[in-house]
Amino acid sequence: MSLDTASDLMDVGSEDLPWPLPVQYIERSLPAVVKSQASQDPAGKFRFHVYTVRYNVLESGVDPVQLVACDFALVTPEELDAEIAEMVVNLYLPSQASVVAKITPCGSDAFEAQQMDVIKRFNSWLFSVVLGKAAIPEESSKGYTDSPKRYYVLPLRDGSSAAEFDWFTIESALSSGMTYRKRVKFMGGFAKLEALDFDCATGETKPGEMMLRNGRFFEKDLDDAMITCAHNGMPCHVSAISTNVTGYSCFPVDGNSAGQSYAEYFISKCGYKLQFKDQPFLTGCRLLRPSNYLRRQDHFSTKALHDFASSWARILKGQVLAGRTQERSERLELPPEICILHPGIKGRLIRGAMRLPSVLYKIEMALLAVELRNKIGVPISCYKLMEALTTGACQDEVSYERFEFLGDSILKLSGCTYLFFKDFIQTEDQLGANLYQLVRNRTLFYCAIACNLTGYVFLEPFSPNLWVHPGRVECDLEEKKMRKSSFMSSRTLADIVEAIVGAYFMNEGFGAALKAMGWLGIPIKFPLELQREKLRIFFAEVRSKDFSSLMEVDKLEKKLGYVFEEKYLLVGALSYESMSSTFSSLFRRIGFLGDGVFDFIVARHLVTSHQNLDEGKLSELKQAIRNKQNLAIVAVRHGLHSFLCQVSPSLKKPVSEFINYYLLEGPKAFGLSEITAPLALGDLLKNLATAIYLDSRFDFDLVWKIIRPLLEPLATPFTVSQHPVKELETLCIERGWKLTILVSCTENSVEAKVIINELVLGNSQNEDKKIARRLAATKALRVISHPNTNLSTPGEKQHFQVQSQMEDIYLPIANGAA
Repeated sequence: MSLDTASDLMDVGSEDLPWPLPVQYIERSLPAVVKSQASQDPAGKFRFHVYTVRYNVLESGVDPVQLVACDFALVTPEELDAEIAEMVVNLYLPSQASVVAKITPCGSDAFEAQQMDVIKRFNSWLFSVVLGKAAIPEESSKGYTDSPKRYYVLPLRDGSSAAEFDWFTIESALSSGMTYRKRVKFMGGFAKLEALDFDCATGETKPGEMMLRNGRFFEKDLDDAMITCAHNGMPCHVSAISTNVTGYSCFPVDGNSAGQSYAEYFISKCGYKLQFKDQPFLTGCRLLRPSNYLRRQDHFSTKALHDFASSWARILKGQVLAGRTQERSERLELPPEICILHPGIKGRLIRGAMRLPSVLYKIEMALLAVELRNKIGVPISCYKLMEALTTGACQDEVSYERFEFLGDSILKLSGCTYLFFKDFIQTEDQLGANLYQLVRNRTLFYCAIACNLTGYVFLEPFSPNLWVHPGRVECDLEEKKMRKSSFMSSRTLADIVEAIVGAYFMNEGFGAALKAMGWLGIPIKFPLELQREKLRIFFAEVRSKDFSSLMEVDKLEKKLGYVFEEKYLLVGALSYESMSSTFSSLFRRIGFLGDGVFDFIVARHLVTSHQNLDEGKLSELKQAIRNKQNLAIVAVRHGLHSFLCQVSPSLKKPVSEFINYYLLEGPKAFGLSEITAPLALGDLLKNLATAIYLDSRFDFDLVWKIIRPLLEPLATPFTVSQHPVKELETLCIERGWKLTILVSCTENSVEAKVIINELVLGNSQNEDKKIARRLAATKALRVISHPNTNLSTPGEKQHFQVQSQMEDIYLPIANGAA
């Protein structure tokens, strides 16, 4: 479905739109800068911008050969964004090695039409070898076309500090005939080798010479040289000359030397008689296909990833981190005469090229983020926006979850503020229903569809096999690969919308987040400035009262450390009556806004203070801090309950009972074990936050500055206690108990029962289902923790023991609890 504007969502009524949508196929966009054609100068040359891609070792691993790699130049038809022009890509290689690819701008260069043809053919050859694809035949271009990607890579000369292209290597590669795997005629798993094509008996080899299948070469020519093994068609690079291994040496079987020699082995397997048995063998490293080097490997610890910045600083000082032990890449002992040498092509060229698909894909991701940023029109680091567009399924170093966690609270704060001022007549329940319509996943999903966000989302890990390379490709290659591309759920796309809002707030502030919300079409109009006249009308009845007769405003201001400009806000926030009245309605409306304010200030604190925690742990901390039971305890601990005014007699009793239980049990993150907090106490702190928020003209920094000392000590990953229900679930899984929590609704309440191994160990009733579950779980935990409780005892004895413990442990239930 196509929508011209996001506002159409509210006009047509989102209930008329299909939901939930099935998993959708999403076609990934290609950055426009990648598809651009190169411009021509007056001389007819094609002009490109040049960037070097140089590798620096972060962690050496256990295979030093893999670390030596050729650097490349990236030539693009358009100038890259300033951030991408100096991009650093972290790569995780096999054998526990890690390197960084550093992008550096190096001006521009122009190429003649003939050079462009060579560059395209070289890119086609290089990536066909690297990706294990069939080589494009020189004699025919039928079925092949130019890649939609108009950038190219060129090898740099070894040791050059500037961007000096290695044209010799390029020409050598194109004339080598080297492919990922040469076609051979197999016989029992090995090729049947014919005799050498030239007369090998014409004189002995000179000192330093070796006889290979395609001629005589000096040993120096074999240093890191690329060869193709004639017996299996596989390419290798030479890592060493094994002077202690010849054709007479015993062929190893499972690591042990057997009676068969290498010469006998090749006769039996390939039907080939070695003619130079005295020659030392070549140690070859098999050429492997590249994998996703952007993905964190198991052997890279979380700590190592968090220390990336310091590691890079050490690299700049010339230091290299030591590696750990792991198996080296496969080595092969090869008779030189079955090896075809490819002169001019070194192993470091292929090793460096192996890393290019991951590097180029990361650059393409960043370019997409830049393109989206330009559409939104609000400045932000492209890396942060790229993080907001990356799902956890990508297995990248970053994902959107933390930004989504914050963005959700921003939308809630904005929506609560917008609705609070939009209509003063609506009740708290009506406001809550309208807020749900504004920020629910369905609305956010259709907002994303309306602004064509789908093509910018990164859903799956990078797969080199599905990546379209530059140069020349099969005509239908891109279509085939896109057909295998990403699938996205509507929930994920809604989360991405929230993540974008969170990313803009974290990097550019609340104003930038509001602008991003506007571009995304989220139907929330946050008031740019406080409408004081409208606020005075809302609080007209409160303003008509004598403040001094209702509460001690000065005393409360001193306790808070803040002097209100509009005193009536404070009085309205603390005026509660259990019966239906204007004051009670206003108290609840303020609580509705306070819920959004509190959710946001706590979420922002957690995201900025705990940068290494995932979204799940952040949510657990937020729930521990801002749940109503904990806030009620905080209010009692600081004596704020004494400032409640207009309190009816029916409320005073449960408030008094809650205070008595608090004095008995002490503070607990998720509330007291046998009683629930009265609504007025649970909302008191939120209402105070709302009063400060309104009086300070939406200054949430000031709100947190005043509220935070009251919340101390704040829950941390080391001090937070588990929610009773989660604690009970974890305990039952560890002990192999069968847990069931039954919830049933009666006329005026909800009853929850905790059943473990078919025994009811806890039950509770409450108006709120979540509170009923919590209280029932708390009771069950108390029974389980009793030293005489034994749920492993079968039959009637078990039932008697548990029932006895329940009778001993349960305390009288106060009003308002089960």
